[in-house]
Amino acid sequence: MPERHPAFDNLLELLRPPMNRQHVSLESLSTGRAEDFFHDGRIVVFTDGACSNNQDDRFRKAGYGAYWADGHALNFSLALEGWAQTNNRAELMAVIQTMEQEGRPLEIRTDSRYGHNGALFHIASWRESGWRHVSNADLWQRLDKALSLRCKDSVRFVKVKGAFACASRRGFTV
Repeated sequence: MPERHPAFDNLLELLRPPMNRQHVSLESLSTGRAEDFFHDGRIVVFTDGACSNNQDDRFRKAGYGAYWADGHALNFSLALEGWAQTNNRAELMAVIQTMEQEGRPLEIRTDSRYGHNGALFHIASWRESGWRHVSNADLWQRLDKALSLRCKDSVRFVKVKGAFACASRRGFTV
């Protein structure tokens, strides 16, 4: 198992939905774990990835995480393994890990335009092209496999504002 990444110690706090948000009707259901939140019959999970020292690939260090609810057993924050340390790879790994450990229908909320648009609009054409000329093809193939193992329409991707916007709204400095 990858080691815990210190850059993500505050990730769960940053991704927690604001308490004053009333426009999304979330229904809390208990499944023997910490409180799970459902929207339209899907478990809501927030995912994020990040990379530091982007200016020099020799010093890059990336990590990723996912948040179900406060104290939830499936919450994670991990260091990205491998030589390619980028924000996009970290964002994809957060989604992949979430899908691999949560079998129920999902609503994945991500601030990654790359992951959101790739999963919704491009993954089928990339598969048909044999993954030629696709950045991070290894991870896109892994995500494609995870999606293919699920019932059609059991995963919804929702683009949300980034952690910086959420943090500033809550009074955090990032």
